Amino acid sequence: MTHRPDLQGLRAIAVLLVVLSHTGMACLSGGYVGVDVFFVLSGSLITGRLLDEHASGGRIDLPRFYARRLRRLLPGLATMLIGVTLLARGLLSPAEFGGQAASLPWASSWSSNVFFALSTTDYFGDLRGRDLFLHTWSLGVEEQFYLVWPLILLAALTVARGRSTGACARVPWIAIATVGIASLLLHAYWALGQPLLAFYLAPARFWEFAAGAGVAAWQHARGTARARRTRPGEHDALPLQMAGIVLILASALAFGPQTSAHTLACAIPAIGAMCVVAARRDGSAQGLPSLLSRPALVWIGDRSYAWYLWHWPAIALGASLGLAGETWQACAWAAGSLVPAATAYRLVELPIWRGGLARYPARPTILAGTLASVFLFAAAWALLPDGAASVTDPRASLAARARADMPPLYRADCDDWFASAALKPCVYGNPQGAHTAVLIGDSIGTQWYGVLPEIFRTPAWRLVVLTKSACPMVDEPIFYTKIGRNYTVCAQWRDAAIAYVTALRPDVAFVGSSAEYAFSRQQWTAGSVRLLERLAAGAKRTVVIAGTPGLSFDGPGCLERRAARVSLVELAAGDLCAQVGGTAHAAQVGTWLGEAARRVPRTALLDLADVVCPGGRCSALDAAGVPVFRDRQHLTDRFVRGRAEQVRQRLALIGVEGTERPTTHTANRR
Repeated sequence: MTHRPDLQGLRAIAVLLVVLSHTGMACLSGGYVGVDVFFVLSGSLITGRLLDEHASGGRIDLPRFYARRLRRLLPGLATMLIGVTLLARGLLSPAEFGGQAASLPWASSWSSNVFFALSTTDYFGDLRGRDLFLHTWSLGVEEQFYLVWPLILLAALTVARGRSTGACARVPWIAIATVGIASLLLHAYWALGQPLLAFYLAPARFWEFAAGAGVAAWQHARGTARARRTRPGEHDALPLQMAGIVLILASALAFGPQTSAHTLACAIPAIGAMCVVAARRDGSAQGLPSLLSRPALVWIGDRSYAWYLWHWPAIALGASLGLAGETWQACAWAAGSLVPAATAYRLVELPIWRGGLARYPARPTILAGTLASVFLFAAAWALLPDGAASVTDPRASLAARARADMPPLYRADCDDWFASAALKPCVYGNPQGAHTAVLIGDSIGTQWYGVLPEIFRTPAWRLVVLTKSACPMVDEPIFYTKIGRNYTVCAQWRDAAIAYVTALRPDVAFVGSSAEYAFSRQQWTAGSVRLLERLAAGAKRTVVIAGTPGLSFDGPGCLERRAARVSLVELAAGDLCAQVGGTAHAAQVGTWLGEAARRVPRTALLDLADVVCPGGRCSALDAAGVPVFRDRQHLTDRFVRGRAEQVRQRLALIGVEGTERPTTHTANRR
């Protein structure tokens, strides 16, 4: 096929969008569309090669095709998996490595997309959400396409053999259209009820490859009919390419996490990629095509596969070490990952892909590649630590206890998470108590339950807890990335919970949630006011608990690493297992919640940020040696219970009194 530098430039744009999106750059929250561009490009290039091969020789050499794909993809993947695994084993604690490398065996066998689609979701599995090989899901989809598509195309071409010229031309189109339409319908069906399947599984993504295949079939038929007389300066190339680039960039700028579940929206960047590919078969026209063919873009495009492989592990490892908490830090790690990417491309990929090994026979290459994949899978499986063993490791005992130090609410099955909107009130203290205190919120708000039994004591008080993890106490809809869809269960549960509290008419209602929800100032204030007004209709007093700051790294993991060793990276970072300057966002949201509280009668704000992070310094361990966090953001129950007196004093300042604290004499007599 004709070499097209402009498509390498398009690869560069696609990988840049993905990388910048993964750094957390707010203006490129839709940068994941770069993966859609890669899928269309792959469908086009692979189909074009297969059609050209069949046209020139009347056959498709399947062993040669599979060997070429293995030579192109496996060496780079294996290099990344081995390199990142060695780094992670050296830098992370056993628990962190086990949580963040859970997909390693599946990534080595091109099936991590299935692993992520079907894995049991754990709300408190924070480490699993930072999987070092999360990005390999797209490689699994691509390799699964490469496995089946040549067979489908070959079957279609075989059926067409011996028929009329018109029938021969139509059969590949029928195959492409059938696969594309079926996949598109499956994507739309899964997107309605099981969006994670629509996102991760290959059958729901084949339509994007089919879109590229359609362009390749059109170009092939066009080139055959006109004997490839397309001239370099054809006048329609520039507008078509410009339209394609605009569609891709507009999607990256306008889309958000929730857009990935909408089939029609996903088609926009795919159409953009189709436009760029279809514009011409070379990159020699003036204007935008020459811009895409600039040496810098072509250089990045040549290394786009390698950079894609290395950028995410670099960002995830940096975050685990507390060195990628800000966007600029993540960008630095992503840029730094170009070094191993370029090195692997030059020393590993090129020699095997285009060097002397490229002439190695197909069948031995397939056998060697298969054996290498099996070995990688077995080695990866053996490397993953046993979770139970890491908990019983004496060096990890402090960290293990911290991870398990949760409020009793979760043992009592008070939280149904996203499974249903069922209301499950948990009642503590004296069920017949004369006074009632209610705590309602997500896991960040209700983590403060531990102080309530000390402040609102039995037998005078009854304590009622209502909790729904990841459900903000803000009357606004929210898209929940862990389940890949709008969190409608949260809205239904929240309405039922507020109605329940209103009917209960408590003496005091505490309401709180995380500060990390992606709401604007208007949403935080207006949505909070609407909710608080409903609570105020039944509660005598309402207290809004502001979301507290968290860490950019896993707290227990850092304690475990510190107990075992002090790494050079941590030593260079200075203060171990602590960070300064990560409280600004929580403080801003606290200010907005204060504005909302002032608009509602008998409502006040309880801001405990300085209790968790004194002086703006958040640490995994407090001054008394008590673990503060059981992950990145949730507090240990032991730490919370130890702050009961501070919370009591803060409540007294806003006019909320619990049970009078017993005197020393009374306490001793008891």
